[in-house]
Amino acid sequence: MKKAFTQLNSKAGILVNRANEIAYRKEKNTYDIIDPLAVIVAMCPELVMEYFEKPCFIEIAGKYTKGMVVIDWVGRSLEKRNPSTIISEVRMQAVLDLLIESVAPKTD
Repeated sequence: MKKAFTQLNSKAGILVNRANEIAYRKEKNTYDIIDPLAVIVAMCPELVMEYFEKPCFIEIAGKYTKGMVVIDWVGRSLEKRNPSTIISEVRMQAVLDLLIESVAPKTD
C-alpha cells in the first residue's frame, strides 16, 4: 500500500504517505486505517463481506472494564442493548483502490 501512495505527487498523496508512516505497525507489518475504512464502508456498503449484529456498549462504570467497547457475543448479558453492526471482513483491495483514487492527482 505504501508504494502506491509514494508514487502520488499531489499534496493529498504526500499527506496520506506521511500518515501511513505514522500508522504503520512494524511489529505486525500492518497499517491502521480504521477511520478511512469507516467512511468507505458507510459510502460503499457493498464492500462489506462479513458482519455481525451484536449488542454492545462503551463501559464507563467499571463493571466489566473501563472505557472500552463491550460486545455481547453469546447473548448472555442481562443488560438489554440495541444491536450494533460489527464488520469483520471487507474487500480490502477495493478499499485500498478507493483510498488511492481519493488522493490521486486530478487530471482534466
